[in-house]
Amino acid sequence: MSLFVLKTDCVLCMSTYVCTIGIFVTSGLQTKSDFSRLPMKLLDDLRTAVFRPVFLIVAILYIAGAAAAVAFFPREGAQQASAPPPVSKDIRQAFADAWAQQPRVDLGIPAEGAKVLVVKFNDWLCPACKAAAQFYQPVLDKYRKESPGAVKYVVKDWPWNASCNFHVATTFRGHQGSCAAAAAVRMAIDRGKGDSIIDWLFANQPHLTELGLAGGSAAADAIQAQGQQMLGVTDWNGEYARKVVDIRRDVADGGALKVQSTPTFFVNGVRAADGNGNFLPPQYCDLAIKLEIGKTERK
Repeated sequence: MSLFVLKTDCVLCMSTYVCTIGIFVTSGLQTKSDFSRLPMKLLDDLRTAVFRPVFLIVAILYIAGAAAAVAFFPREGAQQASAPPPVSKDIRQAFADAWAQQPRVDLGIPAEGAKVLVVKFNDWLCPACKAAAQFYQPVLDKYRKESPGAVKYVVKDWPWNASCNFHVATTFRGHQGSCAAAAAVRMAIDRGKGDSIIDWLFANQPHLTELGLAGGSAAADAIQAQGQQMLGVTDWNGEYARKVVDIRRDVADGGALKVQSTPTFFVNGVRAADGNGNFLPPQYCDLAIKLEIGKTERK
């Protein structure tokens, strides 16, 4: 992976390869296996795949997944996801038919003249939330440029931390700083520095997660220190106490909508997720927004 994707030798990767090969060889010696029988074992496995298709399907999916991992591995200098590729006419029609059948809920959020309201329930220390933000940003940027005011994007808090989310019985490991992160973003928005603190949280997400895994309040303390330094917050405890009221209001909304994972997206009241509850790939989010804009324009 390091040689073909990063175009450089990775000492740690090479060491891993050597250790893996060593384990394979020594385990074979320990069990006195006859390596000459490996081709016959391979033929047996192929026969099994032919007569039991499920194994063949799993193998194909595994290979496709590995290929995708190489194809989408971040290249040097890559800062954010590019615009999503278009989908075929047949897929667009199938998606449109399925989208039209989805139930809609009233989120109680004013659209303020926008044709499409996109709402995201979010935890700033959730890796999938970070990925979704990066994947969807080109889509949102496109509509801001092509149709200013047509799409309103709202982020609501759903921290996986029991101290500010009463729907969570126990704080998820690594999310000990999630409430502080949600409060810090709100404080930053008040000061016109929302993007700056969000960029910092995403950039430092792995470190903050590690601090959370270590236990205690180290993650929350690090976020507080950054808030004081970057935002000039002088009364963190006082501002936090006020912001946590709004965070819990978002949590109550999420509970009423049966939010069970992050990120959870709604597009004009339609839960935008695949069959497994994961957020839609960006090209389908783009298609959903197009459908909603077209629906509004036809009225």
